[in-house]
Amino acid sequence: MKIIGSRQLVGRLTLFAALASFFALSQAFRTLPSIILPALADEFDASPAALAKIGMIFHISFALLQLPCGIALDRFALRSVFTLALTIVVLGALVSAYAGSIEELYAGQLLLGAGCAPALVGAMVQIARTEPPQSFPFLIGMVMSVGSVGILATSAPFAWLVSVCSWSATFFVLGSATVVVLILSTAILPACNANQRPNALSQAKGSRRLLREPALWGLLTVAFVSYSSVLTIRALWIVPLFRDRYELSLNATGGIAFVFSLAIAFSPMFMGWIARRGANLNVAVLTAGIAIAASSALLGAQLPLGMAADIALVLLLGLMSAINIQIYSIAKSTTIRSGEGRLLSLVNLATFAGIAFAQWGSGVVGDAALSAGMNYANVICLAIASFCLIGVSIFAFLPKLRNETNGPKN
Repeated sequence: MKIIGSRQLVGRLTLFAALASFFALSQAFRTLPSIILPALADEFDASPAALAKIGMIFHISFALLQLPCGIALDRFALRSVFTLALTIVVLGALVSAYAGSIEELYAGQLLLGAGCAPALVGAMVQIARTEPPQSFPFLIGMVMSVGSVGILATSAPFAWLVSVCSWSATFFVLGSATVVVLILSTAILPACNANQRPNALSQAKGSRRLLREPALWGLLTVAFVSYSSVLTIRALWIVPLFRDRYELSLNATGGIAFVFSLAIAFSPMFMGWIARRGANLNVAVLTAGIAIAASSALLGAQLPLGMAADIALVLLLGLMSAINIQIYSIAKSTTIRSGEGRLLSLVNLATFAGIAFAQWGSGVVGDAALSAGMNYANVICLAIASFCLIGVSIFAFLPKLRNETNGPKN
């Protein structure tokens, strides 16, 4: 029995490693623009709006494929979905690395967003199917925390890589890592789907039934604005903000991005711990959302408190970033067992559509601020704060989903 138990443990750990590794790659590609934007601006003479489109295109592609990915995960084996997706990621990394214009880089981002689309929802569906419900928040938090290695890599380490090589070297490194994860996933992920495969028509009808649930829209609204606010600052504007405000070098601002990333890496475990302790998840979501809006506003206000205070605000933003752990936990507790993929994909769709919208909108706001002779990074942070606060307010006043932890809320 001891040998069997050891084999089961090794099997679960390797499966966890495959899930977390793909999510880490997704996070790395998602946040890479913050480090390479200055180099891209110099090479392609691009405006803030043009640079913001790099992240926006990734997240539009990512978001549009969330529901198809959920249907595919309900219908096909995890190994098949991940193998196809990781192959697309490798192709996107190569296109991006060899890009000779900003438009070619956009094409690479389109492929990268499509390939990374099933990374998180695939992990959530696999855990929902195989682990006890009470373990879901903690295990997803662990996947997201371990996967945050990708965000850590695209801070100080990649800032150094850009300074000694070039921005294209970052895509070569991540593309090579993707090949390794592709081999690992092909070897150990489940080759069959334990669920009965419903036909595509019944799955589409099931998705429409979910969307007719009024309380779901409040959850989707806060998913749209919360994580996107944090990630837009981290992925696009944290380096320009500190570089211009304090006249720091790329390596120094990369260090601040690394600290930000550490807080993001710790956040899922912290939020998962709160969920496991039976906290009121709706209250936790509201509290974290308000904290994100307030921190963004204070960061944009540029109060005369010095760099230490600004770094403290960045840390708070990072710590609140895993608000989506609470959102996923609320969604999971309402999920019909045969439809994990669709409901969790809807939440993911809202989350990453929000990122695409926030990154596009931040570029538009930045261009307008530059035209008006204002500090564009400050104005962007204030706009993000308003965006987040509006969404959190909508969530506060709409009906809440019935879930195991909280019961019905109005």
